[in-house]
Amino acid sequence: EEKYYIKKEKEYRDLKKTYNQIELIELPKPIFAGFKRYYTMTDRSNASKYKSAYLKLLEINNGIQYSRTKEFYYKIGKKKIKKEMYIALSYTEYKEIPIEIKHLFESRRDEEYPKFRYRNYYFTRIDIFKVELKKHYITHTILKDGKLESELRKLENELYENRDNYAKLSKAVSRFVNYKPWKHEGKIPSLEKENIKEFFETLIDYS
Repeated sequence: EEKYYIKKEKEYRDLKKTYNQIELIELPKPIFAGFKRYYTMTDRSNASKYKSAYLKLLEINNGIQYSRTKEFYYKIGKKKIKKEMYIALSYTEYKEIPIEIKHLFESRRDEEYPKFRYRNYYFTRIDIFKVELKKHYITHTILKDGKLESELRKLENELYENRDNYAKLSKAVSRFVNYKPWKHEGKIPSLEKENIKEFFETLIDYS
């Protein structure tokens, strides 16, 4: 079983490498695709003794979010829920954070999928930054390869979106994961389904 998952991941990486080499096409003119917001430095964080560490944090994850409107919400059924802004790091990202600000993070269960026992590292001094809002434009697209995309998606579902399988894969390649396999009979709804999801998946942002 371990050899199977190792083989499948190698297959996925080879396909991903091929996909990333697909030619980019510049659009005749940028397409307005909504808005984006993210954290940036303030006078306070620039004057801090931790300035370089804060800059490194924003380089790794600046909490960027995209929305079709300035409202920044997601839907559950017909109910609109406002998106909260935060910086949450995976374990891999957290390892890259400078030691001097690691005490400013809090380890918590993933809020969207708490039963998976997957933990994120939340930055607790978010007030040290400010939120910048900008229009979001798409400037490039890619030549679509339906067969390649279908194969990639199939492998992603099997290896990475199935948490039980990902735990088995991680064990096979001695990769650290901070959650355990969890069996669930029902379906877990996605909280981030937006009308333009498909649009963003086929276009690349270089703005």
